[in-house]
Amino acid sequence: MAPSVGPNLVASLLMLEKICWDLEHGPQRMVINRVYLRSVFTEALKLVKLKPGSKVQIVDDEDKPFNQAEDHWSIAPYGYSYDPFSASIRTFSYNLTTLILTAHVEATLFWPMLAPSGRWYFKPPIPDPKDYSGREYQSMDHDPLYYFRTETDPSMMVPFLKAFAKAVRHMPVIKHFELACPLMQTMFQITYFAPGLTTDMVVENKDDTKGRRMYYDVGDDWEPESDLMAGLRWAGKERFGGDVIERFLDRAWY
Repeated sequence: MAPSVGPNLVASLLMLEKICWDLEHGPQRMVINRVYLRSVFTEALKLVKLKPGSKVQIVDDEDKPFNQAEDHWSIAPYGYSYDPFSASIRTFSYNLTTLILTAHVEATLFWPMLAPSGRWYFKPPIPDPKDYSGREYQSMDHDPLYYFRTETDPSMMVPFLKAFAKAVRHMPVIKHFELACPLMQTMFQITYFAPGLTTDMVVENKDDTKGRRMYYDVGDDWEPESDLMAGLRWAGKERFGGDVIERFLDRAWY
C-alpha cells in the first residue's frame, strides 16, 4: 500500500482524534526507494489538518544498517538542504497533545537546521571503526557483530539536542517527553516528567513526584553541556514552576 493512502484517508475524516501510521517499507529496502516513499508520505501529510488535541503515533522503523563501520547515505531527497520528512512532522504536530514517533530523523524535527549529513549520532569505543568490521568479532551465537556504536558523538548529538531544547522552550504546558535510541545492550535516553506523573524507570518518592524531573541515561562517556541542560530545564517551567530534579541514571554519584 502506498504511504500516501493513510494521510489521504485521514484528510477526508475530519473528526479523527487518534491515529497510528505504520510505514512498512519491507526488509532491506534500497535507500533510493526509501527516500521516495518518505517523500510521498511527506507530501500527503501536508494536506492533513487534525483537530486540536489529537493524538498520533507514526512508525517508520527501518532495518538497522547491517554494518555500523560504514558511512551511510542521507535519506533526505536530492537537492534539499534539510530533511522534509522531519520538517513535515514538526509542522504537523502543532495541533497535537501526544506524538509518539519512531523513525530516523534529524534536528529539523525540532527546529529548522542545516542539511542532514547521514552521519551517525554515536561512535565506537575505539578510534577506527573498521577494526570492528571483521568476522573475528562475533556475538554469542557466532554471528558477525557489526552493531557496536555505544558512545555519544557530541559533534552530532549536541546540535540535535539543542534544537530540541529550543522546541521545548515553545511548549509551555508539556507534561512528558522521551528521547530514546536503542544501542547495543543499552539505551540512550533523556526523559522528562511533569509533577504528578510517575515512572518505573527510577525509584521515586512522593516528594519527587511533586516537582518536575529530568532523567539522563546517556552513558559514562559524555555529559551534556551546561547550556544544553539549561535549555532542557525549560520543560514545563512556565506552567509548573519550581526547580527541576536532574539525575544521571547510569552514574553512582547522582
